Amino acid sequence: MNRFLVFLVALLLLSGGPSMAADMGFETTAEGMEKRLLKPVPRPAPAAVKSRGKTGTFGPPQIKVRGLSVVKKRTGEEALVERSITLPKDRTGGYVNLAVRFDVGSHAIRAQSIPLLDELGRALRRPALVQKVLVINGHTDSDGGEDYNLRLSLNRALAARQYLSNNHAINPARLKVMGYGEGVPLAPNTSAANKQLNRRVEIVATR
Repeated sequence: MNRFLVFLVALLLLSGGPSMAADMGFETTAEGMEKRLLKPVPRPAPAAVKSRGKTGTFGPPQIKVRGLSVVKKRTGEEALVERSITLPKDRTGGYVNLAVRFDVGSHAIRAQSIPLLDELGRALRRPALVQKVLVINGHTDSDGGEDYNLRLSLNRALAARQYLSNNHAINPARLKVMGYGEGVPLAPNTSAANKQLNRRVEIVATR
């Protein structure tokens, strides 16, 4: 085995291997995004548990987090609404993570992320997805205050929705938005690399 091949194998092992991004749900092509968004959500059978003579059931592990969304009032004005939301600890089926980059403390989309959103726009116009309603979830790392990150994550989701609407003619009614701030990390916020993973936009197919 030559030195270059040894170096390449070592690099792949240190970086978690070529499937690391896929394992976390990240995609970069319209084909990959479509495939993940169409993946059915498995419904595991609840397990029985017995306590003090009573039998009940429990499902997969869940977490309760804060979520910030935008709703339209009857007057047509928009208002921010915060909710307490229960999510599965491990997301499965019907979702995709995008490594959309923003300026620090900003919801301005960086130029290098535009091709990624263009791939998403192409995916959402495909026949299998064109009728789907989706949720754009914004996520941040733990830098900054919790309330600040909650609002920042929502603004980033809104920026992604606006780009898709303006540049790919995606009906905004198909794209709900939610900001989760730092509440749903993919990895502990203990390194620059992990924080980069956590700063992301997640697309979820609802129906």
